[in-house]
Amino acid sequence: MNTLRAWGRAASCALASALVLSAFTTPAEAVDRARRGPRLVRAAAPARLSSAERRAVTMERFFRGDGIRRCWMRQLLRDPTTATRRLPVVLRVDEDGRIRDVRVRDPWAPALAACIAATSATLAPVGPGEVFEAEGTLTLERGQ
Repeated sequence: MNTLRAWGRAASCALASALVLSAFTTPAEAVDRARRGPRLVRAAAPARLSSAERRAVTMERFFRGDGIRRCWMRQLLRDPTTATRRLPVVLRVDEDGRIRDVRVRDPWAPALAACIAATSATLAPVGPGEVFEAEGTLTLERGQ
């Protein structure tokens, strides 16, 4: 009995709090809205980026992401004598804006190259557009 009474109070409080009336809403409409629940509002679609903007955003997200730093720290723990590296990187981005392929060339530390390539899976897509490849050089120094 106490459970039903508590539930009844909670339901009536929820219904009462949902009955916020405005000048354009009748009590019957307010009750109907409260029964249907909250209305979902869709966010506006983001503006489409130009090719140059997509390329810049992709490179920024990839090079400033935390994954590269973690890979470099793992490499230094694995081999503390690892010297500074300058690695050429090629990113291939599909029409959905996702990085689909990362080519990192490091003949001395293939595990580092594989780790850096795997970090692209966690990056958010940059939005739809044309397929492109972006190239850059990644400089990894001791003390980073």
